This record gives sequence, structure tokens and C-alpha cells, in this order.
Amino acid sequence: SANNNVNLGVFKPADYRGAARLVTTRTDNALNELLRFRYLEDQGSNLIIPTAIALQAALGNTYGLAWQASSDTLFAGAFFGGRSTSYGPGGAGGVYSVPNAYSAGAAGGALFKNLDDYSIATGPDTISDPCVVAGAGNTAANGCFHDVGSRGLGDLDLSLDGNTLYVVSPFADQLVSLAIGTPPSAPGSATTIAIPLPANCPTAGDFIPFALGVAPDTGKVYVGATCIGRSTQSTANLRGYVYEWSGSGAFPTTPVLDFAL
Repeated sequence: SANNNVNLGVFKPADYRGAARLVTTRTDNALNELLRFRYLEDQGSNLIIPTAIALQAALGNTYGLAWQASSDTLFAGAFFGGRSTSYGPGGAGGVYSVPNAYSAGAAGGALFKNLDDYSIATGPDTISDPCVVAGAGNTAANGCFHDVGSRGLGDLDLSLDGNTLYVVSPFADQLVSLAIGTPPSAPGSATTIAIPLPANCPTAGDFIPFALGVAPDTGKVYVGATCIGRSTQSTANLRGYVYEWSGSGAFPTTPVLDFAL
């Protein structure tokens, strides 16, 4: 008969973290940038009280997050969010690290690496504020809502073994691969992989890669992108894409998903 005394089977050890589950969220608070809370904790009728793990002054405005569980290090990438936001010390190319993200009781965080140091284009470091909310003044020149999501950094993720940090540069249309190791340290060089312009997106300026994911079974890297149709102002050019990367070589020229928005 089959064994009936097995309580847990782990297909891939990287999928298992025991009781350690780190949940973070951004905040619009002028002081705190990243908050932590443990979603497995039973708070009963009480509100969950988050812990600040990174300050706005240390990181600036961020979006993409990736947690290296082996070192308990949280990585965050600079994000351009329009007016009333600001970059941290690394400007548009800033990748930040927050040590002891799961366990620390006090806020930390510092610049891990500025991707501009690798000659990777991430866009201007300046953000105009105030800016024109709508109309002819809302242009790329004044750096307001026009460029949200198309400069700075997109999403971040880690390889299955946690030793490689992936970052999307929507400004350069590139996937950036950093061999950070464990414990993490900024490498002397970076690998960049161009994300190809789809045949049905009119111009490179209309194409914005941003999302990122690593398949838990194969380790393949997936990049999500959009065609925003800015050059044509036509809804027919609004499209979404997903590209698949095997971990070496170039991206295939054809996305695995191509759909209308």
C-alpha cells in the first residue's frame, strides 16, 4: 500500500521558505518608503501594524521589489512616478538593498548599484514639480505624467538560486542581469539583453517593457510589455506582450503572447 506518513513533499527547495513570508508594500508617506508585515500572523480583531524597513530619504520613489531569502536582503528599483515623487541617491538607475528585511526592527536601506555606472540608459535624473497636469504642457520635456513607467526602472526579480538579480530598463528596452551572489554584492559588470520591438508596435517610443517574472519550475524569465500607441494616438495600437528568455543568448523576436488592450 502507499505510504501515508508523508507530511510534506518539496519539488524544488527554492519554493519552500518555512514560516518565513515577507510581504512588503510601498507607502505614500513622506517619511517611510517600504513597509513590512507578516501575513501569517493572526492579529485577531486587531489591525495589522506594519514595520517601516526603508525610508524615503534613503531610497526615493521605488516600485520593483525582489527578496533574496538566503541573505534576507530586499532589493528595490527606482521608479518614475510623475510629479510629487523623487528619486533616491541613485537617480533613475538606482537599485537599492535593504538588509535584514524580514527581521530588522528599524528602517535601513542604501544604494546597492546605480545602473548608469554600467552605461545602461535609464532616463534623466530630474523630475519637474510642479508640472502641467493636462494639455499641451504635459510633454516629455517637462518630465511629468508623460513619462510615467517609461524611465527609471521597471520590475525586479531573482533567479531560482537567488544569485542573479534581473532588472527591466523600460527606457533602454533591456533586461539587465546582475550576478550578485550570496551574500549579495554589486558586480563589476552587467549583462544586458535587448527586448525586441514587436512588428505591430509602430515605434520604439511606443514600446514599454516593464513587468518581470521567473518561472518557478524552469527558471525561464518572462518580461511583460505594452505598446501605448502614443505616436499614432490610435487605440488599435494598444497591445500587450509577454517575452520569454531562456537565461542565455538573445530574446526571440516574437513574443509568446501578443494581445489587444
